[in-house]
Amino acid sequence: MNTNIPHQHFERVIGHFRKLENPLWTWPDPRLSYYVGDRMLAFGGHSGDPPGWQLLIGAMDHETLNTFDEVEWEWDSRTSR
Repeated sequence: MNTNIPHQHFERVIGHFRKLENPLWTWPDPRLSYYVGDRMLAFGGHSGDPPGWQLLIGAMDHETLNTFDEVEWEWDSRTSR
């Protein structure tokens, strides 16, 4: 999860996903959306509190997250367990 990534990084990553359209589900913030990808689920968008682009990605396995190695993350949660 990263709560303040540059817009271009958000767009590059979210391009791997398809937005889930559900206007009745606006929790926890109507400005954020859910996305689905191959063995992944993402949640993110532009939030005003704190201002910035947010992104959270969950994957079925460690290897799936390697899709995003080209993005310069400020953090990395792809540790082995």
